[in-house]
Formats: sequence, C-alpha cells, structure tokens
Amino acid sequence: MADITHEGAFLTARRPPELETDIVIILEHDETMENLLKVQARVVRHGEGGFAVQFDSPSREIRSWISKLRSFQRLDD
Repeated sequence: MADITHEGAFLTARRPPELETDIVIILEHDETMENLLKVQARVVRHGEGGFAVQFDSPSREIRSWISKLRSFQRLDD
C-alpha cells in the first residue's frame, strides 16, 4: 500500500484488478487470521505501478486505524 486516506488508498501491483472490481483489503490481522481488520473497496483508477480504490463506507474502527497510521507516518517525515 503506497498511500491511504479515509476515502481510499493506492496499492502497488504489477497487474491491477479491472476497473470497477470490488475487492476486500485486509489492513491488519493476527497470526491465526482470526481477527481481521478489513475494508471493502472498489477499483476506481489505474496508475503507474498500481491502482486506486475507494472504500465502501469504512467503519469507525477502520477510520480510527487509518488516522493512527497517518499520524505515525507524519512523525516519520
């Protein structure tokens, strides 16, 4: 994942899914894959080296996770 916002993300890929494809992105999981933090998204654009998705009504938990991740990224800059 190259970038993420509350509305969507840009993911790197050699062969991106077709436009308008619905996908599920797993953002976080435990070792057993029992506790998944995932979001549904739709492929909206192809770009150089990847593709952009728009999230489908991300939950409050997803939005909070994204906010924390973006805060950590700003600290690293």
